[in-house]
Amino acid sequence: MSKTAKQISEEIFYKPATNGQAKNSIQEGEKLIEDYAKEKAIKAIKEIRIMEDNHFQKSKFCGQHNFQMDQIKHQQIENELRRVCNIIQNTFDTGYISTP
Repeated sequence: MSKTAKQISEEIFYKPATNGQAKNSIQEGEKLIEDYAKEKAIKAIKEIRIMEDNHFQKSKFCGQHNFQMDQIKHQQIENELRRVCNIIQNTFDTGYISTP
């Protein structure tokens, strides 16, 4: 007995996935989500590193011109930004990210 075109297309397109196929699809989806999240984290880290460098430069300038309170303020902001970067790097397992 021959199959009709409709029966063949139903077998190909509407055939339920086996457990192995479904598991692989889920793993591939999770990997894509993880890669996307890591990419966004790297982008955020780079932005934070730029802010960190700006505060380092301001701190250096304040130190050269004897603005002690401003120097301390910028050093504290720089340290906090560095801490946030480290938390993000550890959470998303990106390793050290530097600015270009």
